[in-house]
This record gives sequence, structure tokens and C-alpha cells, in this order.
Amino acid sequence: MGWSVPQAAPCEKPHRWSPWICVCIFAVVYLSALVWVVFDTPSTGLYSLASGHYLPLTGFTVVAILFGLTGYLLPLEIQSLMYFDWTHWQANTHAVWQKWTHQHLCIVEAKNFSPDAELLFRLAGLEPADHDVSAQETVGINIPTGGILVPLMVPAILSGISATTGSL
Repeated sequence: MGWSVPQAAPCEKPHRWSPWICVCIFAVVYLSALVWVVFDTPSTGLYSLASGHYLPLTGFTVVAILFGLTGYLLPLEIQSLMYFDWTHWQANTHAVWQKWTHQHLCIVEAKNFSPDAELLFRLAGLEPADHDVSAQETVGINIPTGGILVPLMVPAILSGISATTGSL
């Protein structure tokens, strides 16, 4: 038959994330925290660690790094998830299509044409092999071959063929 496999428009592959951009996000946030420390330091010197002045700065630095990484990696992860969903959908559509195409099939007998009318008996071993087949004409015999797959639309196809050959 002339059925084609259903195809969806190809989805764009997700971009790979770069560890260098993550390193740059870390560097920018740490440099901005360093600038904050430098500009927030009094002229008398740095604060002591026991004063608790650096605790909010540490928290802001960690939160800024996490927001920066999330802002960079979340769109890439969403794109990867969309690509995975698309490929999974495409595979499922293909599997359902294959199931549908094989669903409308039935098994029928085959008819083999042979110049030897005694072929079935020879295959079964009931006649000697020295039998002369050159003088016989072609005869159609039914040999059980296990069947072949034919769509249920055979009557419509055969009526179309008979109408076409009948007009010849």
C-alpha cells in the first residue's frame, strides 16, 4: 500500500550547557561581593569575623550564585525536557501507527502455480522423483504455505481490478 509513516516537524535539539558560563557566573558574583566588601569597609579597617557583618554578604553571594545558575540552566533544562517529550511522542505515534496498520490484516491461503500437477505429491514424498514434467501445462494448485497477510480491503481492490481488466 502507499501509506506513509506520520512525521512531525523536527524539533530543535537542545543546546548543551557550558561549564565556563557557570564559572563566569561564580566569578562575577564573587567579584561583585568583593567590590561590596571594599566599598562597605570603614576607613579604620575591616570588620572582625565575630561581628557578624559578613554573614549577610555570604548569604547574598550564595543566593546570587544560585539565581545566576538557575537563570542560565533552567531554560536549557526546559528545552531538553521539551525535546525529550517530542521524541517520546514521535516514538509513540510511530508505534501506534504500526499497530494500526497491522490491525486490519487477515490470513488467507496462497495459490502457487507450477508446471507440475503432481508437485504436492512429490513434496510429500508420495511420488518418485523421476517423473517427467516437461509435457505438462501450468496448473494452479493450492499448497498450504502458512498464509500471507492481506488487508481486509481486498474485495474493493479486486472489484477495481476486475472493472479495469473487464474494459480491456
